[in-house]
Amino acid sequence: AQAKVILGRALSTRHNDVMLLGQLARAEAAEKEFLTAVNTCLKALHLDPDNPELLRILAEVYLALGREGLARLALNRAYEMYAASDMEQVAKDSDTHAAATSKYAARVSRGGGSLRGVGAESVDKNAGLAHVWYLWGKMALADEKHEEARGYFLKATRYRSDYAAAWNDLGVCWIIAKKGQEAIDALSKALELQPASLEARINLGNAHRISRSEGGARKAKAEYERALQQAPDEAAIFFNLALLYLENKDLPDAPDDIERYQRAIDLLNTYKSKRRPKKAGARDIADDYITDAVRLKKTAIDVRRWAEQERQKQSDVAPRPVPGSPTPDSLRGSP
Repeated sequence: AQAKVILGRALSTRHNDVMLLGQLARAEAAEKEFLTAVNTCLKALHLDPDNPELLRILAEVYLALGREGLARLALNRAYEMYAASDMEQVAKDSDTHAAATSKYAARVSRGGGSLRGVGAESVDKNAGLAHVWYLWGKMALADEKHEEARGYFLKATRYRSDYAAAWNDLGVCWIIAKKGQEAIDALSKALELQPASLEARINLGNAHRISRSEGGARKAKAEYERALQQAPDEAAIFFNLALLYLENKDLPDAPDDIERYQRAIDLLNTYKSKRRPKKAGARDIADDYITDAVRLKKTAIDVRRWAEQERQKQSDVAPRPVPGSPTPDSLRGSP
């Protein structure tokens, strides 16, 4: 809210500054005023129709509204402006690319000004391209096109190596592909760039959990515990911890199967108490895991009971000395 107030004051004297309008749209989107943000972007684009930064912001807002088709149109236009300045695009010798190249070159040479505020297009080109690839990756990930999304996020990190969000989502794609070490590398990079990222911290725990490497379960638990220190009421942490106990025996605070299955049940119930309520009639995957954990715990109890009965049987059939009968030592006589 404070950002909107400040931007509103600035726009009262510079009402045609498209950079300020773009930032206002971001502030409106942050408060989930998406339709207002669309109108702000369109107002700015009316002043500067080929501004790739504004087109990226508009694409983000359309994605938040679930308007993927419009988001793609905006991203395509932004990409055309950014990428057409690269030699590989110019080499295509397309009239469309040539026109875009000319427009982009004009923007770069113009740089800042009263219309666009401060800064030059050329400074932000690689960051802009990285963001376009990142948003394409988010759309592919939402559509469960995981391999395609992974390629987009990789391109985003190549254009901008300090793009923490792209490294995080690349790590998610590697987790989905069951590539533990690749996921660990990407998520470690995300946390190096943004140490306070709770999402990356939880995802790094997941990466260690699925890595199946020696000590992976303990490393996963350590990451989840760090995440809990940061956000004690975050439901997702309890869910992932529960899966860790269901899947692994190498945990010091769960010395046997009965204990670890009970830990998983307790964690899943905590998860249910902290997450957002499910819609009436909606399937709850946590309940499925609880059912599995209860069944596994019962099996572990039965196995323990059977083992104890077997030990008792062995003890019962062991030969015992008859009262009053001579012992081996008494038969030998005195030394």
